[in-house]
Amino acid sequence: MMKTLKARDIAILLGLFLGGGLFALSVHQTADFSPEDAALGPFTVARDAVFEGLPVIFRNGDGMGKAREVFRSRLQERKQLALWLGASHLYSINNYHPGEEIAVYHANKKARERSSPISYLGIGLPNGNLNEFLAIFLHLREAGLLPTWLIIGVVYDDLREPGIRPKVRKLAPGLDLAGGKGLGVGGGNLHGKTDGLERDREKGSAIEDTPQERLEKLVVGELEKGWVTFASRHRLSAFINWKLRTHIFSVGEAFRKMGNPAKRVPPVPLDLKQWNEGALDEILRIAREDEIEVVLYKAPHPQVAGPFYHIRKRYDGFFEQLENRCGSEGIHYLDIETLVPLEYWMFGTAIDPWHFQEKGHRLLAEAIDSAMQNIEEKDKNALQ
Repeated sequence: MMKTLKARDIAILLGLFLGGGLFALSVHQTADFSPEDAALGPFTVARDAVFEGLPVIFRNGDGMGKAREVFRSRLQERKQLALWLGASHLYSINNYHPGEEIAVYHANKKARERSSPISYLGIGLPNGNLNEFLAIFLHLREAGLLPTWLIIGVVYDDLREPGIRPKVRKLAPGLDLAGGKGLGVGGGNLHGKTDGLERDREKGSAIEDTPQERLEKLVVGELEKGWVTFASRHRLSAFINWKLRTHIFSVGEAFRKMGNPAKRVPPVPLDLKQWNEGALDEILRIAREDEIEVVLYKAPHPQVAGPFYHIRKRYDGFFEQLENRCGSEGIHYLDIETLVPLEYWMFGTAIDPWHFQEKGHRLLAEAIDSAMQNIEEKDKNALQ
């Protein structure tokens, strides 16, 4: 005989049904939302770019197999390939509108318009540090893919980023880096010898490798198999978090308008600064050996009224030393900190201190390609 459902049981079942329906509807409404975009900022999105039928930007250490294919294709066309490494400013657009393109696309377009053999291929890492750029450079080098040019956007704030993220670390295992032999400080750090600075070091949880953890994995796994929507729960969680951060950001903007001073970050730790400078040493040394021309640029930064985001003396001191070094070693250096006007960093009254609008991307592309054109002309004149 079937047991009659009580009112409480019906209420519970109805609640579960309604909750599941609301969850499914919410997931559907966020189908076009990218958690990666949320990590960039409330008003900024990541963009891919395709030029002449091939992708010209790769991000987050993903798609390196495709990046190698594009690299080889351009080399087979006897193009002078310019490998462009940078942080998220390479592929992110503030206040995006459909049809807008990023700097790497515009740089390729400008090169074609002036009949240059240069092709730009960008690899961007959010908050990428110089050790990670070294890992990518060596990964491509090990595959026999040597660019004619190496362009690196140097962001002072990213010198504070410790360790090498797992995606990038996986690009290096096939390289002969035992003990960093022949690669100095930077090479050794590819194996995480940073005295506890590894970005991917994780703390174990209290239930790690227990019956409870195994049961949870089993239940979650079965739910994901039987209910596709459940597998999208992380995207919904990221969306809710993003909306919350956006509202908090708006409150912060309101305080800023009332005269609250701009946020300042702590100084870049000396050990991390030296660790990343060691990676730059290796990049430049290997580039010299391979006869690759290097272009370093001081990444654009919004010029705001009031206190600068960093301690100005330390910020300027680092780049002055870098510029002097470039001058003495024959490395091409561009100071384009003030290149992008403040209005191109804005979304209404809000400001994104790391990412700019498409107009800023056009300016960055023009600055890089113009510099490359000047270098080409000087090289031609030197040969005559």
